[in-house]
Amino acid sequence: MASLSSTPFLQVSKVCHQVLRDFHVSTATCLNHKWRKERKLPSNPNSFGPLTNLPDYSFQDNRPVPYGTNQKKRIDQQREQFIKIKELTGQIDHAVKRHALLERQEEERRKQILDSKLKEKGSKLISSNVQASRDE
Repeated sequence: MASLSSTPFLQVSKVCHQVLRDFHVSTATCLNHKWRKERKLPSNPNSFGPLTNLPDYSFQDNRPVPYGTNQKKRIDQQREQFIKIKELTGQIDHAVKRHALLERQEEERRKQILDSKLKEKGSKLISSNVQASRDE
């Protein structure tokens, strides 16, 4: 009588099991970026939030807790970004004010040129002289 392990079907199934042992058929769990974007959340949940920003523990007497791993680096980066943003917004405000000033000066210059070029002539000048002579 032939043993069960020697049958071709069982031998093939053993081989398939050994080959497919490392092959996973479950789906990978990915972040739903669309859902996170709709709710105005960061795309990486570990990049920002209470678990990342707050200390791991606290003292009962409310002493300050030393910064955790990468927390000091993150604080320094945020401080540098704040300084850069403040500097750039100051430059933008200055540029807007300067542009408005230049526009106003250009408008005044054009108005002055037009006022010097366009002078009343003819009938108005004559009529004003006639009225002045009648009043005398």
